[in-house]
Amino acid sequence: MKVQIPEELKEVEIHVGNDKVNVRELLLIREEEMSHEFATHASTQGYWSAVLARLEFEFNMAKAKREQEYADSSLFVRELMENSGIKVTEGRVDAEIKVRESYKEALSKEIETKYMMDIVAALVRSLSEKGTMLVSLGADVRRQLEMYGSVVKSNIDSTLNNPPRRRIE
Repeated sequence: MKVQIPEELKEVEIHVGNDKVNVRELLLIREEEMSHEFATHASTQGYWSAVLARLEFEFNMAKAKREQEYADSSLFVRELMENSGIKVTEGRVDAEIKVRESYKEALSKEIETKYMMDIVAALVRSLSEKGTMLVSLGADVRRQLEMYGSVVKSNIDSTLNNPPRRRIE
């Protein structure tokens, strides 16, 4: 089975204000900048956790707005049908609501917000994993410093910075 991934999904970018953040770049561990990695990881994870909390709030607000739009439209459509002499059924009311532009806009906003929330949630989980890796790596560096007085280079260093990639066709 082949899974065809659209070009625009091969590199995921998150737009924060006017800035673009490449998710892959954010999750890389750069051996040549280990002090920076250790020093900034907690704040990076905290920032993205706050972004996630904001997106969860926006998603809940968008969901509530869609539900409110559905309820308002339901009342309007039922009254319109009754006044027009059209038999009111749940199916007809539901169909009329779902083709209203205001409902489609509210639903679209909810779906878009959920999508961004899911991406940032995956990013926060990955940053948590990166933090765990940095803790392990830091412990290994300390152990090597205690044992040898310096850090022994190994193949793991290049693996951290050049992870194997799955072939996407």
